[in-house]
Formats: sequence, C-alpha cells, structure tokens
Amino acid sequence: MEEPAYQRWVPLAHQVVRRTLGLRWKDVLEVYSYIPTIPIAEALALEARRAGSDTHITLMTDDLWFTSMKELPTRWLRTPSPVESAIGGVITANVYLGGPADARRMRDIPPEKFEANSLGGTRQDEPRRTRRVREVDLSIGRVTPERAEAYGLDYGKWRASYEDALAVDWRKSRRRGRPLPAPSPDAGRCGSARKRGRTCGSPRSRLLRSSATGLSMPRMSDAGSLRPPCPRGGSRVRSVRRPWRAKFAPRTRCS
Repeated sequence: MEEPAYQRWVPLAHQVVRRTLGLRWKDVLEVYSYIPTIPIAEALALEARRAGSDTHITLMTDDLWFTSMKELPTRWLRTPSPVESAIGGVITANVYLGGPADARRMRDIPPEKFEANSLGGTRQDEPRRTRRVREVDLSIGRVTPERAEAYGLDYGKWRASYEDALAVDWRKSRRRGRPLPAPSPDAGRCGSARKRGRTCGSPRSRLLRSSATGLSMPRMSDAGSLRPPCPRGGSRVRSVRRPWRAKFAPRTRCS
C-alpha cells in the first residue's frame, strides 16, 4: 500500500511545530495552503494535533485569488475579511505555504489593485500583530515551474536547493556557529584605536562570524518577484516568527 502524500514532510513538520513554533496544549495553529501544498499542510496539522494544539487549514486556489484581484473593486480589496480577522483573533501560530503557482498572471492586474489589497491585508492582520502571533513563512508553494519560467530559473535546481535548505538540521548549524572567538580584550578601546589609525577586532573573528551567519537556513528569494500583497481571504507570513503579513492570501498570501 502506497504511503500517504504527507509522509515525506513529517520530519519538516516536526521541526516547524516542535522546535520553531514550540506548539503545545491550548495553542491554535492555522496553516494557509494552496492546492499543491496540501500534503505539507496535512503533515503540519497532524504534528500540531499530536502536540495537543487545535488546528485549522485555510485553502486558497489560484483561480479564486486571481478572480478576486481582477474582478472585485479596490473598495472590496481594502476592506478586511471578516473571516480572516476572526481567525486572526484566536490563533496563536500560523504557517504560510505560499502561492499562487503562476505569478505570470499577475502582470495583468493593475498596480492599484495590489495597493488596495495590501492595505486590506494590513488592516486584516491587526489582531495578529496585537497578539504577537507566531508566524512561519514556508513558501514552497511559490517554487513552481511557472514561476521558474517567469524568473528565468532552472526549476529542477531551484526546487532541489529549496528542499535541501528545508532539510538542514539547524542544531548542527548552531553547533558549528558556537566555537566563535571571544571578544577581543581591546574591544572597549576601539574608539581610541581608530583615532590612531588602527583596526579594531580580529579579521579572522570577523570572517568566522560571517561564516556562522551563513549557516542559518536561507529564505528563498522571490527573485524579481511578482509577489504582491494578496486578495482578501489570505494573509502573508514572512520568515520564521514575523508577526505580520498582507491581505488576500497572503492571506493573499498569494504571491
């Protein structure tokens, strides 16, 4: 019997739910997903339930998002979604999985629609900001063949690099970053040293710190990004634990 589609995402879900968000009993998790990322959303929801948290999966589709952005007036896009505002008032954590898949279709949407949708998202997400909801932007739903074509990227390499980054064990990276040199005993005298034309701090120390910083999991660039604030019903979650986002999915967590 073939294993469920979500099974391959269980290790990632464990890291996000247990280590990054630290979900526990009485937490409420929302996972914002488009159709291609449903297996990841399910893995996250299952892990959250095992941690004792309540869960809710919000589903957005490309056609619903683009229809809203193209056919609805800016007045509608500027108005917070009552549903999303209500959800934002009860959740304690959110994971955004990214979309829509085909960013090329965004070229047909007037800039004022994106501006209106962004304003609506800002208003809609006020409860999240006020309550400091924990957020994770896991936008693998934006790593698609359509977007690769729009951005001039090799989809196979792009997808592989993104999944490799997600598979990084952050604990190993943290251990590699720990053996950094102690601050120089002259650190407190940098001002006077500069006046004498001397350089403060060890070049090697600076190099090591730079290398250590590079060990953290990279956030994939939305290169040349056709990434707008999204049409109502959605919101946007940024990198790990950023308490804010943009309206239509993103939440229009869309782009």
